Amino acid sequence: MKFDRLRKYISKVDRKLLIVIGLFVVAGLITLAITKAAPQSIGAEAENGTLAKGATYVTDSSASGGSAIAFGSGSSGSGTFQKLSSVRTPPAPYSKLIGPGATAGSQKFYLGYQNLNYPFALVAVDPKNNYTATTYISPVTTEFTASEMAVGADNNVYIGTKSTVNAHIFKFTAASPKLIDLGAVPVDLRNSTKQTYIWNFVASPVDQRLYGCTYPSADLVSYGPSDPIPHISNLGTVDSTNQYARYCAADPTYPYIYVGTGSVNPKIIAYNIQTKIVTVLHSLTGSSFGNVWLGSDNKIYGTNGTQKFNLSNGVAKPVTQVVTPASAYAFSNGDKIALSSDNASVVVKHPDGTQDTQPYTYGGSFPSIFRLAQGPGNDIYAGTVLPFYLTKFSPTAPSAGLANLGFLGNGEPYAMLATGGKLAIGAYAAGAPLLTYDPSLPVVPNPYINPSCNTAVNPPNPQCIRDITSLDPARGPDDLRPQPLITGLDGNLYTGSIGHYGQTNGPLIKWNQQGNTASAYYPFPNLGIASLAAAPVCQGITTANACLVAGTTTAVGGGATSTATTSPLLIWSTTTNSTVKQFAIPSVANISSITDLILNPANNYVYGIANNPTGSYLFIFNPKTGTFVNGGTKLPFSGPIYNSVAIGSDGNIWGIYSSGIFKIDVTTNVGQSVATAPRPITVGFALVKGSTGDKIYYGSQADLYVYNIPPKP
Repeated sequence: MKFDRLRKYISKVDRKLLIVIGLFVVAGLITLAITKAAPQSIGAEAENGTLAKGATYVTDSSASGGSAIAFGSGSSGSGTFQKLSSVRTPPAPYSKLIGPGATAGSQKFYLGYQNLNYPFALVAVDPKNNYTATTYISPVTTEFTASEMAVGADNNVYIGTKSTVNAHIFKFTAASPKLIDLGAVPVDLRNSTKQTYIWNFVASPVDQRLYGCTYPSADLVSYGPSDPIPHISNLGTVDSTNQYARYCAADPTYPYIYVGTGSVNPKIIAYNIQTKIVTVLHSLTGSSFGNVWLGSDNKIYGTNGTQKFNLSNGVAKPVTQVVTPASAYAFSNGDKIALSSDNASVVVKHPDGTQDTQPYTYGGSFPSIFRLAQGPGNDIYAGTVLPFYLTKFSPTAPSAGLANLGFLGNGEPYAMLATGGKLAIGAYAAGAPLLTYDPSLPVVPNPYINPSCNTAVNPPNPQCIRDITSLDPARGPDDLRPQPLITGLDGNLYTGSIGHYGQTNGPLIKWNQQGNTASAYYPFPNLGIASLAAAPVCQGITTANACLVAGTTTAVGGGATSTATTSPLLIWSTTTNSTVKQFAIPSVANISSITDLILNPANNYVYGIANNPTGSYLFIFNPKTGTFVNGGTKLPFSGPIYNSVAIGSDGNIWGIYSSGIFKIDVTTNVGQSVATAPRPITVGFALVKGSTGDKIYYGSQADLYVYNIPPKP
């Protein structure tokens, strides 16, 4: 009912009844406040994809199309925060398994989900009940991913998790459907490190035990469902030089578990489950991952770099061809089951060639926003994390919420920038690392899987660049994490990244968006590029508009060990594509990262924030003279969200940190916290200028917020 119609209706009600209605409204608001304040129970089972009462979030199938929920809560006046919408995306399973059903000989299709910031979901699809989906939520809030699944000797389904604290193993009892936490994986035997990820989980037909491979100690863990007293055991590391035991497979005939490790000096390992002896079958120098898997022919295969192997009885035999895993999930009667490309339907193909399609009633979760930005037309674009859905919020049509535009891969966007009426995106694991989205066209293909970046016929949207000139060949472009993204004064786009998996250095990338080409440069052997600003004049560069100021970071790729002790600032020539000079921030030592670089056009100074273990420090750099106006002043807040600053209508620099909004007064060169956010800020950033006051858009997990900057007096 429209508000004006409601107001007219109420005006017809007599005064006494209006008072009674008011009392009921107040009572309802009090009840709602108490309900929100009360702790929520976890682990509620759900029927038909809708969580039972007491669960932490709602997965009703009505939202499975990806449309958002709009809120508009809070005040919209200046100096206030307002929650605008929560992103809702279609469900994309992380793991899948054909496993036992509730009765002897029956089967179900199990799908495990990754729900960052929420407990994971397990969905069981029952072919004997019209393919109805029943959802079960982890009773442990720290376990956010049903990482891998295996069927135990007791005919139950077992799940290894990814965790914010300590990975667990769960049992789903098939006969009387219930999700049970078996406990946390024991710590690493060498150094008591907690294992946060179980990457792979397999059942050995030789000893009927379950085995999982972990991060961050490359451990092998086991569980025996038929043991007299079943318990989780940590068998220790299989590779003391690596953090990732990422892939594991059980020999179908012999007493071996094969493990692929990395990301530094990747290996293929054989673990003898009877003698406990670890044997390195193949090792490489460099950064990568060894990989092992069970092929569709029930044999074990592995790859390490360009080498291919058949693995049997603890021996790696080189081969020229490998057999891929079975791509179809098939029931014992020959029916093959899958989800439709939009994850909205269950598709069953029968042996006789006929096909059934049923609604998939798990509606998905509220995934976290990973990055947002102002796009063409002042719309706000937000991308989610694991997987990456691109969504849009239109301030002129707020009731539409965050509309889902399409699936762009299994990773996440690190940077987005409006340019030339399009949206440039730097992303991790998104089909390609550099994307140009045209808002006037739909996402094609959607889902955006293996797009043909270089095709002239039916080009994809976003346009994409997968091949980057001079990118380190040791790793593919999907490993880039391009945090900064700016338009250079020479007309090119520029981005940068930390190192790939196993690497300590990250590239600075020049992106010719018009020509759809890109080139990578490596200024340092042990540092990545965290922030960029373009300046018209720089010391040591004679060509105008050919200068970048770059902030570095000691952060390295997963599995690598940092060798740098601090992060310098550097001047980069876009003409020679080389470092002209580097600078230490004078008053700040042991800098882990430099972020929030921004040029103030009023004086052509570059402002930035240097982070170290003691806090965050404002510095001001004059690129023309190569000197510091401010060598580092400790800010009264910490935790700035990376590269989330802009110059407001008042000429000052505005930005966000984990607890609120900050401002750097460019007259006094003083930074201050301006407002505390109602919930922690997890992602940024867009500052949209307006005649009635500027607005800062940011994300708090799955929610989109706006802060209304008070207009300049």
